[in-house]
Amino acid sequence: MHAYLITGRTKEDRINYIINKQAELKASRFDAITLAPTEETIGIANVRDFQGQLLLSPYNSPKKIGIIKDAHTMTVEAQNALLKTLEEPPPRTVLFLECSTNDTLLPTIVSRCQLINLGVTTDNSDKNTLLLCFETIEQACALPVGKRLAIVDEIAKTREDAKQWVELAIFSVRNHMLRRYGFTEKTGTLPSDLHNSQFMIHDSRLLRSLLTAQAQLSANVTPKLVLDTVFLSLSNTHITTQSHSVL
Repeated sequence: MHAYLITGRTKEDRINYIINKQAELKASRFDAITLAPTEETIGIANVRDFQGQLLLSPYNSPKKIGIIKDAHTMTVEAQNALLKTLEEPPPRTVLFLECSTNDTLLPTIVSRCQLINLGVTTDNSDKNTLLLCFETIEQACALPVGKRLAIVDEIAKTREDAKQWVELAIFSVRNHMLRRYGFTEKTGTLPSDLHNSQFMIHDSRLLRSLLTAQAQLSANVTPKLVLDTVFLSLSNTHITTQSHSVL
């Protein structure tokens, strides 16, 4: 899939999700093309200019990223113009459409994207859930093996429970790393002295472990087996929050 439709939660959450994916794809800010409403809508001329920029080869990244913010503001004509790009995307291009809901998008647009719904935000409940998920990992790092596996028994009662927990864990750990190591949307890079730091190495391993778990759960591997592996791999050097907020 070359196109993703990001919905749910807040606009900030959706943009952060895209930033995380951009980092995962190793796409620099020079190879990220953003389209946003100039006034209240995104018109056909805006989409055609966006498409023209996507046709250029990546400058210094393996992938080129196209981001459409507030995709629901595209006019019908603009959406129809975008269809060709969704059907036949330029080589090495990944598209992200961001909007609070897909109700105002044409069915032909939605059907050509992989839908990523980040869920619903109600007051502070979303932040509390992320923080609780993060604290579960942090606390488990200091626990003996038996108690770690007892945590797994609680969060892996069903496959859907396990999937939701892993998704939240990935989101919260990525946010923690963005803040802890200074990765920002503006620079798109990490400070050079952090690439080989002990904490960076361990936190990166944890993130890879969670991403592997996510893939295994989608491949119908037993949830308890998947999360047992994640929690057994934790060490007390993985995460130390101290003054670094996950949110």
